[in-house]
Amino acid sequence: PECVIVLLDRSSSMGARTSINGGSKLERAFNIVKESAAQHPARRYVLVENVDRQPLELQDISGLDSLELTVQTDTAANIPAMFQTAVEYLVHNQIAQSEIWVLSDLQATNWRIDDPSWKSVSEAITGLGQGTGVYVIDLSMAGAENTSTAAISATLRESDGYESGDKHGSPIHSPRASQLALKISLNTNKTQQH
Repeated sequence: PECVIVLLDRSSSMGARTSINGGSKLERAFNIVKESAAQHPARRYVLVENVDRQPLELQDISGLDSLELTVQTDTAANIPAMFQTAVEYLVHNQIAQSEIWVLSDLQATNWRIDDPSWKSVSEAITGLGQGTGVYVIDLSMAGAENTSTAAISATLRESDGYESGDKHGSPIHSPRASQLALKISLNTNKTQQH
């Protein structure tokens, strides 16, 4: 293609780790872009991310992950608006052969499937003709190890100054002994435990 427009969802959910030792969904997105660009190079790469939504022409696609505009944010993405920006860029620059790569974990709040602007976005993409391809890279898969924690309660208890015995069974005196009792919730993508 003459131009590849990368629509990058960098909403908070994209910071989730794909496994305990793995990188985040966002890091996985960068690797996919770099590998795809190496296999199918384009003359021009343009980034549209979910905060500024302004087209940024990239000099070097391999440095994508070092840009300040590619770090995870706490904001939601507006995927229809990002598509609209991409289409406007292609029309304004009269680019015939192009691809739009969408890198997202497909969170419904970011895709806004009920947004009425999808109709105009769809018509605009159709109006670009067959020279434009749209590819959605699904980053929604998360490893079973993905876990979040939440504190349910915490209680600090003062003890009588004696802790359980040492290795010989003798009690140990500790004048400032206290115990912290925690009740936490562990949530994974499979189970919830208390």
